[in-house]
Amino acid sequence: MNIRTQIWTIVALSVAVWLITLLIYDVKLSWELLKPFGTTVTVVTFASIFFDKFAWQWPVINWWMVRRPPLVGTWRTELMSSYKNPETGKNIEKTVYVVISQTLLSLSVRMYTDKAKSFSISQNITVSEADNLFELAIVYQNVPDIEHRQTAGDSHIHYGALHLTDIRRGAKELSGPYWTDRGTNGRLRLVEHNSALATSFDEAVSLFK
Repeated sequence: MNIRTQIWTIVALSVAVWLITLLIYDVKLSWELLKPFGTTVTVVTFASIFFDKFAWQWPVINWWMVRRPPLVGTWRTELMSSYKNPETGKNIEKTVYVVISQTLLSLSVRMYTDKAKSFSISQNITVSEADNLFELAIVYQNVPDIEHRQTAGDSHIHYGALHLTDIRRGAKELSGPYWTDRGTNGRLRLVEHNSALATSFDEAVSLFK
């Protein structure tokens, strides 16, 4: 159900309750009372869409009304993996880019590396009532670029999970562990932020030059 349908449903239910209440109190009804219905729905719809996409992130509103940290943008990220480079025998450490697309009601997370991209297939933000810290949990699918998608070796399509913890509003750095169904694990540190939403590894690199 999209937001416009939700608003129409809520307003229609409100009007129905209102009319029933008027009947109970024996108030004379007329079609004139319903004339503002369409205008009301239109105004509330646009206001709700604006709030969902933009206003919820404003610091005062976010602190006062919303239990959800604004994380939207591209993050330069340090990846440390248990997977060992077959050429050097050392654990992989590289720079990757995490892109978070977010509204009040929706969330999508992508990650771009020099050889693959990942996208979230399930995600959720929760808050601890005790200390007002947030956690972001993601289940994702990793899809290597076609030239790196081997029939043997480690560059297969696979699934994984990421858990970013201890997130404060206005956080400048995020971090947490990840693990995959290939038996590898590691840690991501999101260390630098740009409000633009990159759609490729090369575009993300250019944002931080």
